[in-house]
Amino acid sequence: MQKRQLSKSSARASSGPRKPDKKSRAAFATPEEVGRQLQLGLRIKALRDDRDLTQEQLAELIGKSVDTVSSIERGKSAPGFATAFDIAKALGVSYVDLFDWVERDKLTPQQKDQAVLVEKFRALIEGRSNPTMEDVVVLTEAISKAASKRAG
Repeated sequence: MQKRQLSKSSARASSGPRKPDKKSRAAFATPEEVGRQLQLGLRIKALRDDRDLTQEQLAELIGKSVDTVSSIERGKSAPGFATAFDIAKALGVSYVDLFDWVERDKLTPQQKDQAVLVEKFRALIEGRSNPTMEDVVVLTEAISKAASKRAG
């Protein structure tokens, strides 16, 4: 009996669904996610420029390629947690401050409430506060609510 050789594309098609590659995953991002990525990228670029750092210098400081830094700054990709932490450290800001690009006077009342929670959380993780039990409960409920929204 003669064996039939499968081409790479037919072998791939018969092996079940494939995980999208990194470039095609961007096509699945919602407009809101893309907007946040761009805002984060612009924030990183502004902080880098304020410190007179080149993309090459930032890339070296965080152990990533210049292409990675460029892609993040243009909002084409989002850094993972560890990379964002490394970027914040290299730029001399806290991790939370890296994501702080919204002008406070343009916030809705709900967003202002969220900003208060973020500030409480920031003070807690930076060791600037002694939280009350009420603070812990409020923060835990907010995190739980946010997590369930993302999962649902």
